[in-house]
Amino acid sequence: MPDARRSFRAGVSLPLALIATFAASATTALACSCVEWRTPQEQLAEMDLAVVARAGWTRPEVGGRGPYDGVTLFTVERTLKGERRTEWKIAHIVDDDGATCGVRFRPGQRVILLARMQDGRLFTSLCHRARFSVSAYERALARGR
Repeated sequence: MPDARRSFRAGVSLPLALIATFAASATTALACSCVEWRTPQEQLAEMDLAVVARAGWTRPEVGGRGPYDGVTLFTVERTLKGERRTEWKIAHIVDDDGATCGVRFRPGQRVILLARMQDGRLFTSLCHRARFSVSAYERALARGR
C-alpha cells in the first residue's frame, strides 16, 4: 500500500503545483505595470503637471472621457511644473487593487502630484506616483533651465 499512497500523492501534487503556477501567472498578468523612472528628469519629462498639493474630495466621474471613474480636487501648495493654479481637479481610476493602476487619495493627504494630459484632461495613476523627493524634482528642473 505505501507505493499506492506515493503514486496518489505524486498524481495530486503535480496538478496542484501547475494550478498554483498558472494562478500566480494570471495574477501577475493583471497587475499594473509601470515604467521605473531612473531619474527625476526622466519622470518629469513625461509629465505635464507636478505640484505639491493636498487632496480634497473625490467624486465619481460622470460622463468622463477615458477610463477614469473618479476625480479628486487638489489644493496646490507649490507648483513645480505646469500651469500655476490654486486648485486642480485631476481624473484617475479610483480602484486601488493594483490591477488597474488606480489610486485613492484621503482628504487632507499631502502629495507630490504628477499628472499627464490625456483625452483633453489631466489624469494621474499609480504609475505617476512620485518616486523622488520634492528637492530632487526641483534640482532636476533647475538643471533643465
